[in-house]
Amino acid sequence: MQIVGMIWQVVFFAKLMLAECGYERGARVLVNVVGARDTILADFADEPGQNGKRWHEPGSPHPLDIGGSLLDLKCPDPNLQMKYQLVLGALDQAASRQIIDDLAKQLGLAYNHQSEPRCFNYKTDVFPWRSFFRVRQMLT
Repeated sequence: MQIVGMIWQVVFFAKLMLAECGYERGARVLVNVVGARDTILADFADEPGQNGKRWHEPGSPHPLDIGGSLLDLKCPDPNLQMKYQLVLGALDQAASRQIIDDLAKQLGLAYNHQSEPRCFNYKTDVFPWRSFFRVRQMLT
C-alpha cells in the first residue's frame, strides 16, 4: 500500500512542479525497487472491502492456512523496474489510475500474488488513503 500511495503522490507532485515551469508535455516515470530479492509484500490495504472482508497479511495466522509457505511469495528478482509514459497536461485521476492499476498488478506478479492488487481494499478498486496517511504520519 505504501509503495503505491507514494508513487501516486509523486506523479502528481511532478505534474505540479513541472507545470509551474510551464512544462506539460511527455514524461517518463520509472519505479525502481532495489534489493527486492527474497522480500515479500506486506502492508496490504487494511480497511474492509467487499462483504466487509480484509486482506490476509503474509505470515500472520489464518484459520484456512494449510502449510502455505512464505517462500512462495518471495520476489526472485534482485531489482524491479516498471516504466510509464505519460503526458503531464493530460494527467488526471483516470489517467493516473491506469498507471497505478498497472503498477499494483506488476508488483503483485513479481511477488507471485494470484489475486487482485492488495493495495486496494479487499476485492474493490478503493485505495485506503486514510490508512496510507495514518502510516505516513507515524513515520514522520
